[in-house]
Amino acid sequence: MKTQYAVGMALLMWAASGCSDPFSEFLQDVPLEPTTVELADFRTATLQEHTAFDVVGSRTVRVDQTGGWDYLFEIDESGTVQLAPFASLSDRFSEAGLQIVDQTFEGLRNAPSSGYVIDSPTVVAEGDVLAAISRRDPTIRGRCRYYAKFEILEIDEIERTIRFNHLINPNCEDRVLIPGQHGEL
Repeated sequence: MKTQYAVGMALLMWAASGCSDPFSEFLQDVPLEPTTVELADFRTATLQEHTAFDVVGSRTVRVDQTGGWDYLFEIDESGTVQLAPFASLSDRFSEAGLQIVDQTFEGLRNAPSSGYVIDSPTVVAEGDVLAAISRRDPTIRGRCRYYAKFEILEIDEIERTIRFNHLINPNCEDRVLIPGQHGEL
């Protein structure tokens, strides 16, 4: 009973102090700098080339080695350059989705809470800035998705590659995309 009283008093004192989230000290900050990655076109890539991006793991992957990815890069038969969310190419459900935003990479400070396209590819061009949401993190019980932003730097239609910057918030369900910061739980 004394423990419950002490915990209750601590929470009451915290609430009265006007402090924000008591768990924020456990959150990680958004990286200070974006990371640049390159993907090869899924349709023409060799087995050694990475064709997909895994937001949960913050890495490029080969789709022949894992089903744990969020977006696949492809140039379709008509020459359309696109990033395809997992669910748009699979009969399995995934919450991974993209949306092109009308902001600069630096200007995108908070990921949108809705509007992500999960069931069809997103056509992209050099200079596009996209908000992204990952699939659920399979290592965490319950709903845990990560928000990110991408900036398309270069599309090489001869080499059939795409280069883009990404910045991923490392905290579940946290939409803040400002380098060195995080939101509250």
